[in-house]
Amino acid sequence: MMTYRERVSVSGSSLSSLCLLIFSLQSALAIYGGQETEIDEFPWTALIEYQRGDVNSTYLCAGSLISERYIVTAATCVAGIPQNLKIKRVRLGEWDLGSTNDCQNNRCSSAPIDVAIEKIVTHADYSKRSKLHDIALIRLAHDVQYSETVRPIELPKNESLGGSAVATGWGRTEMTSTAQKKLKVEMDIMSLEECAPLYNRFNVELKQTHLCAGGQEAKDTCQGDTGGPLMQKHADTWYLVGIVSFGPSMCGAAGVPGVYTNVAEYVNWIQHNIQNRN
Repeated sequence: MMTYRERVSVSGSSLSSLCLLIFSLQSALAIYGGQETEIDEFPWTALIEYQRGDVNSTYLCAGSLISERYIVTAATCVAGIPQNLKIKRVRLGEWDLGSTNDCQNNRCSSAPIDVAIEKIVTHADYSKRSKLHDIALIRLAHDVQYSETVRPIELPKNESLGGSAVATGWGRTEMTSTAQKKLKVEMDIMSLEECAPLYNRFNVELKQTHLCAGGQEAKDTCQGDTGGPLMQKHADTWYLVGIVSFGPSMCGAAGVPGVYTNVAEYVNWIQHNIQNRN
């Protein structure tokens, strides 16, 4: 799942050596400095499969299952994608990309399921340049059956209160170009007041619809899974608080967090589109 990246030149900043990365479909985020998940951990994590011309298909983006019929992901993954790419389907229940039936510590799961896509809804105000409103819904062709490895995540009931959050996915790690097994990493939420000045140096303006996390050395999201989840757990329930959007090109660099779509700002938008079967 290695991809190429679009860079934005940086000048006049002590952070100029990092080179801000604005992620597009070709430049996504994955897990850096993480650890292997349990086989049934984070069962809402979805992989979006693309067909590249007549070449074999590949996974370039991720998403989160939020109901029997809907995946939420980044608009980056579905809007303005290269002409030679076609969104093919969504995979659920995956853990080890290198095997058909996943096993861990003598526990085995059912094979992952591939589901066709009926409709894609991108936020009407999404801006590829600014990454504002970087959110989209994928309506699956049919309801999925829940299992130990296929289950939805809850939408947030209010704004994140800070603290820590967990990101999960596959893709580039600090050691390899592709992680075969699903990984997770815990990061601190950074306030917008603290995060926005860091990105102002790159001429990128952050809004209330953005959420920052990370900035700790060797703990980050990196290339591989744009659209994937940033999650917080409250009272034994996991909530989707962020969607992987963009960040610095030097994965795991101290002091520069990644930027996520703030899901709490879009709960009404999500619910409206689901209720109207969009």
